[in-house]
Amino acid sequence: MKHIPIALILLFSISVFAQQEFELTLSTKGLDLIEIGIAGFTGNGADAATMEISRKLLSRDLQLTGVFHVIPEKNMALVPSPDSPENVKNCEAFLSVGAKILVTGEIRAEEGGQLLFTGVVTDTKTCKKIVTRRYRGETALLKKLIHSFADDVIFVFTGKRGITNSRIAFVSDRTGHREVYIMDYNGDDLRQLTKIGSDTIFPAVSHDRKRIAFTSYRNHNPDLFLMTVGQGIQTIYHAEGIGSTPDFSPDGKWLLFSASKDGNTDIYIYNIDKQTTNRLTHHIAIDTSPRFSPNGKEIVSPRTAMVRRASTPWIGMASIFDGSTPRVPTMTLRSGLPTAAASPTWPCTTTNLTSLFTTLQKTKIFVSPTGMGPANIRHGPRMVAESSFPPAAPDPGS
Repeated sequence: MKHIPIALILLFSISVFAQQEFELTLSTKGLDLIEIGIAGFTGNGADAATMEISRKLLSRDLQLTGVFHVIPEKNMALVPSPDSPENVKNCEAFLSVGAKILVTGEIRAEEGGQLLFTGVVTDTKTCKKIVTRRYRGETALLKKLIHSFADDVIFVFTGKRGITNSRIAFVSDRTGHREVYIMDYNGDDLRQLTKIGSDTIFPAVSHDRKRIAFTSYRNHNPDLFLMTVGQGIQTIYHAEGIGSTPDFSPDGKWLLFSASKDGNTDIYIYNIDKQTTNRLTHHIAIDTSPRFSPNGKEIVSPRTAMVRRASTPWIGMASIFDGSTPRVPTMTLRSGLPTAAASPTWPCTTTNLTSLFTTLQKTKIFVSPTGMGPANIRHGPRMVAESSFPPAAPDPGS
């Protein structure tokens, strides 16, 4: 069995902000969920409390996908846990409490302060193993080992990667100013990213997770900024009007954004390496919230135009590259959209099971698993908005 190394990359130098309580709710009406039970973990690599925290973390990861129904702990407690994750003998007993699929795990200490986590998935009807995975990492990375196993379990049953090692960047005004925060996909490990002291909005995260772009009023104007690991913050757009709604290309070389430099909002593209900006659209309509396609060659953007004195929303799609050079696109428009249509995005690829969107309602961020209703993350009494979801972790073995 291949061992998958886990390495922690520190993305930003930030201090931990006070943890807040999160509530996530899912609607699973009408879906046939996989009945899965999580047995107690074994091993010598952690104390009993840490074992139980890790087991509950895995249970929560799987429950939040909308694919599984995790058997309640009181049911699982009726059956003794196996003494080894690979030595499951009482399959009929687990099946009798509703666990058609059984997950077992072991946390074992190794030399050099390393942990070895072994996770096994078993079909209780046949008592045959479906998958066995092993992960090594430092003790401090135990949570990431558990998340990685959860993603592998999701991949086995859906063919799509989970997002449990992803983070969300979002905006909150809990300090009195809107600042950018990051947190784990499930609301854990909340951290304040920017401490600018003025309103900071529209965060976007690069695919390599080393950069965040955002709009801030730090210079008394809604300018566009880029924060890079180890390099601090730089201004990338400053002019009259607003620079906003940035989006990184998949290769991290380009940044789309909208700006109202001459009184009309159009789409611009910024070359991160060369630090140059080109204007892509020249239209009397309002072009905002541009988004790259997964291959980085096309964009999608809402366009709002006045038709017969009424504001009419359109969604425009266009190819923007001629070879490696950006060019002025010809937008293919789709009409008949709701009046409030805004901030479109491309469908998720096979590397991501879950999409993210936000609402203008206060305190709410929604995470929507594919094929089911949204999970609502309620985050304190203050406003949260303008969220960005980095890509999920790589596929197993990559």
